[in-house]
Amino acid sequence: MNSITYMAVVLVVVTMFVPTVLVVMVVVRVRVDLFQPQVGYSSPAQTGIMDDLGLTVAEYSLFGSILTIGAMMGAIVSGQIADYIGRRGTMGFSEIFCLAGWLAIAFSKGAWWLDLGRLLVGCGMGLLSYVQLGTYIYSRNNT
Repeated sequence: MNSITYMAVVLVVVTMFVPTVLVVMVVVRVRVDLFQPQVGYSSPAQTGIMDDLGLTVAEYSLFGSILTIGAMMGAIVSGQIADYIGRRGTMGFSEIFCLAGWLAIAFSKGAWWLDLGRLLVGCGMGLLSYVQLGTYIYSRNNT
């Protein structure tokens, strides 16, 4: 069972029996586990992506490293966004970036869309890094 299916099953089961706070904690924890595939995605898929899209090594290197630039951009504004719409709202807002990024990567026909998708995924990760790890889990564990 892949991680997305696992997350869906957990959400369905948990929402029937457990209060909302615990549901949010499960979603947050599963989302932390989904960071790893986003970061390491480009390495095992390198030859397939380069062959399918006809990318050069330089273009693929940009695709592999632009995630970090997006994460820095997302982390810079994550505190301000969390102040305006709250921690849960920021987590949902970051998922919009991640979803749009993965869709851009999945349906890309050239290097530009591939890089844009990876940048959006990085922005989503940067937004989540402060809100999810820095404040949400920390404050829940200390109460």
